Amino acid sequence: MLRSLHIQNFALIESLNQTIEPGFTVVTGETGAGKSILLGALQLALGGRVDLKKLALDGKKCIVEAQFILDPEKWKDRFKQEDWDFIEESTLRREISQNGKSRAFINDSPVRLEDLKRLSEELIDIHSQKDTTFFKNPKFLADFLDNYGNLQAFRDSFDLALKEFNNYDLELIKLEENLGNGFDPSYISFVLDEVDTANIYANEEDDLREELNTLSGSEDIQILIKEIRQRTDESPGLNDDLSRWVSMFERLKQRSNFFNSLREESGAVQDLFQSVMHQLEKLSEKIESNPERLATIEDRLSLIEQLLRKHRVGSLNELLTIRDQWLEKLKLYENQKSMKIRLREKLDVAKIKLIQAGNNLHVKRSNLFSDIEKMVKLALGDLNMEKTMFSILSEPLEAPAIYGAHKYSLLFSANADQQMQPVEKVASGGEKNRLMLALKSLFVRGKGLETILFDEIDSGVSGSTAAKVAEMFRSMGKHSQVIAITHLPQVAAAGGNHWRVDKYLDRGNSRTCLINLKGEERVEEVARLLAGKSMSEAALAQAKFLLKN
Repeated sequence: MLRSLHIQNFALIESLNQTIEPGFTVVTGETGAGKSILLGALQLALGGRVDLKKLALDGKKCIVEAQFILDPEKWKDRFKQEDWDFIEESTLRREISQNGKSRAFINDSPVRLEDLKRLSEELIDIHSQKDTTFFKNPKFLADFLDNYGNLQAFRDSFDLALKEFNNYDLELIKLEENLGNGFDPSYISFVLDEVDTANIYANEEDDLREELNTLSGSEDIQILIKEIRQRTDESPGLNDDLSRWVSMFERLKQRSNFFNSLREESGAVQDLFQSVMHQLEKLSEKIESNPERLATIEDRLSLIEQLLRKHRVGSLNELLTIRDQWLEKLKLYENQKSMKIRLREKLDVAKIKLIQAGNNLHVKRSNLFSDIEKMVKLALGDLNMEKTMFSILSEPLEAPAIYGAHKYSLLFSANADQQMQPVEKVASGGEKNRLMLALKSLFVRGKGLETILFDEIDSGVSGSTAAKVAEMFRSMGKHSQVIAITHLPQVAAAGGNHWRVDKYLDRGNSRTCLINLKGEERVEEVARLLAGKSMSEAALAQAKFLLKN
C-alpha cells in the first residue's frame, strides 16, 4: 500500500509531504491547478521518463519519493533475490540533479531505473483516460488474466520454459555464426593434406639452397681440393714444413722447461692441420657432380615456392604455423559440430516443454473467460451499459511471446444488434473508461494490486451513471487502496479521503499545493463541482446530501 508521497522542486510544487490513507481517496481541483503535475511527480518516483522542460529545476535538485508499506511474507524473499535491502516501509526515490542527470534508489540503495520501474509496476497500477495501451497490448491482457486467476505458478513455469528455450536458441545461433564465419572445412582439409603430403620442415628451404649451391659448384670445389692436396703433399710441402716447425719447438723444450706449453700448442696445431685434411678428404668424397640430386633439389624448391606463394607467406616457418592453425580450426569445427547436434537435441526438448507450458497456461486462462465476461457484463450493466456485448478472444501465436503462446483481445459492442469488434476500434472514450473501470473492479477484489490510481477515468460520464461509477469506486476501496482524480461531484463525495489541488502565487511565482479537505471545506468543494464558481444554497444542500450517502 502507498503510504506517503514526498515531492521537492518538481514543476510548480516547491515542497509537498502527503500521507496517503487506505481505502478510497479522491483528488479534485480546478482545471490547470496542477493535478497532472501531482500525477507526473508520482510517475517520476515510480520510474517514469524525465521531461526536463517541465521540471523547472531553476538550479535546484528535484527529489520525489513514494513510500510503500510491504508485507514481509510477500516481499522479503523477493527483495533478497534482487539484492535489495528490505524494509517494511520501503521507499522508491528519484533524484534529478541541476544538470538533468537522473538517479534511482530503493531504500537509499542506488538501482537501475529499469529495476525501479519493474518493482513499481507490481506495487501500484496507474490508469489514465488517455491510456489505451491496455486494450492494444496483448501482454497487459495476459497479465490481467494471470492476476485475476492467481495463475502466477503457471506463468512462472512458462517463463522458465521460455527462458530455457531462448538460451539454447541463442547458443545455437552463436555457434552457427562461428561455424559459418567464412570457414570452409572441405577446403581446409584439402590444403592441410597438401601441406602434410609435401612433408616439409621448418628450415628445409635454407638447407636445400645451401646444398644446391654446393652441387652447382662441385667442379670448382674439386679443383680447389686438388690444389690443397698438392701443396700439402709435394716436397717440400706444407706438411713437411709443419713437421720441421714442430721439431724446432721440441728442441726448445729440451733446452728449457719454459717452452713446454709452446711445444704442446705447436703439436696441437699439427694435430688440427691433420684433422682438417682428414675432414677435407671425407667431404671431397661427397662433393661430386650429381645431376639427379640437383634436379631433385630444384623440383623440391619449386614445390616449396608454390606452397609459399599459394598461401601468401614468406617462409616455411610461417606456413607450418598456419598449418597448425588449420588443424586447430578443424578440431574446433568437429567439436562444434558435435556441440551443435547436442544443442539441437536440447532445443527440441526445450521446445516441447515450452509448448506444454504455454498450453497449460492457456487452458487455465481460457477457463476464466466465461466468469470474467459474465462479471464485466454485470458491472457494465451497473454503469448503464446493459445492452453491451463483451467477450475475450484468443488465437495461437506462430512463436511464443514473453506473455504466452496465445494472443488475447477484447471484443466489444455497445448494442446487442451490432457485431462485436476489437474494443480499441469501436468503443468511444466514455465506453472505454467504463469498460476499464469494470475490469479493474474485478482486478482489485483480492486478486490484483494493493494500490490503484485512476486519472479521470470517469471522464465522459454524467447523470445517473456518475452515481453508479461513484458506488463502484467506493466498493473497490473496500478491497484495495484506490486514488481517483475526478471532476464528478458524485465520485468526489464517495471518497473516504479528499484532497484538493490548488494553485497560488508565492512572491510572484505560481505554486501548486495539496489540501486535505474536511467538514465544510469538503462540502464547498463538492458544491463547486456541482455548480461551478457561482456557489448556491441548492448546490451546498446537494453536496451535503451526496456526502451523507
